[in-house]
Amino acid sequence: MKKLRFCTNKQLDEIMIEQFLHEQGGGIDFGKGVIKLHPRLKLAKSLENVEQKKKIIHLYIHKYYHSHKEEINYSIKNLQKAWHKKEKEFVIETKENGKENVYIQSISVNGKDQGTTFVPFRDVISGGRMVITLGNVPKNEY
Repeated sequence: MKKLRFCTNKQLDEIMIEQFLHEQGGGIDFGKGVIKLHPRLKLAKSLENVEQKKKIIHLYIHKYYHSHKEEINYSIKNLQKAWHKKEKEFVIETKENGKENVYIQSISVNGKDQGTTFVPFRDVISGGRMVITLGNVPKNEY
């Protein structure tokens, strides 16, 4: 069974910082939170020129990853260890599978009918068996 792999993504971090610097919602100013954790990004928040802002964020992330390399790697290893302790094998089985049977009729996880096509993520990582029964007629209600 393949294990989930954790890694860093500098480009995604840059995108998230760009978006969160000016984001507010539900009474929360996410930009303030970013600046509180990373005060050197205050200049980027104040700039109107998008290209200058992106350049400052890019340089900051590059330096941050370089100067915090050991801390980042340590955090990733701990996250992987914790994840793999929880992660269990999850088997998906289909019944009545065939050329004509392309519609989901029911889904059960560990013998319990789901009553929906949605399976909570916690059920998947907890391990077990999902059985998907297929049929040749679409089903709109579960």
